[in-house]
Amino acid sequence: MIRIDAEKLTSLQQESEYVRKALTIEEDVVVSGHEAVPSDYQAAVEGEASETLNDMTGLGEALTLELKADKSLSENAHASGTSDTLSRLQWEEAAVGELDEEWLHLAEKLDPQHVLTIHALLGDEPDTELNRVAEQYGTMPALLLDEVNDLAMETIGDLLIDSDRIVSEYMNVFEHVKR
Repeated sequence: MIRIDAEKLTSLQQESEYVRKALTIEEDVVVSGHEAVPSDYQAAVEGEASETLNDMTGLGEALTLELKADKSLSENAHASGTSDTLSRLQWEEAAVGELDEEWLHLAEKLDPQHVLTIHALLGDEPDTELNRVAEQYGTMPALLLDEVNDLAMETIGDLLIDSDRIVSEYMNVFEHVKR
């Protein structure tokens, strides 16, 4: 998911406004003491500056919409009572005592989209479910799998996913995952 830094966007808008004002010239102003600048040239420059400013304003509006969508997803998950389940990877109580510390550390580091990715891979239709999760979070399935593998490398020291499936030697760890 792409995030836009609102402060940086505001700064760029202010800088663009400053440049636009600096480039704005009065009609028939003498340049370098030789000739007047045509008003159609001035209008073209002002038009480009205005277009750039409008593009940047559009980015700000897109950021606002994205933030509202993220908040809405969060509220929907919370309202349905699934936010806790979606945000953490949980094992059945009997299995927790048998897990190595690295697996618990991995579970702590996983973001909600990564937990849903693992749940999708454990489901009956992993490809369909993985595509749904990727679409829900505005990303690609391969990126989700790579992110989970990056976290697995940091915590358990090995890849968790190979060829879009959980590695068979780790399936026993996920047999008792709550869904």
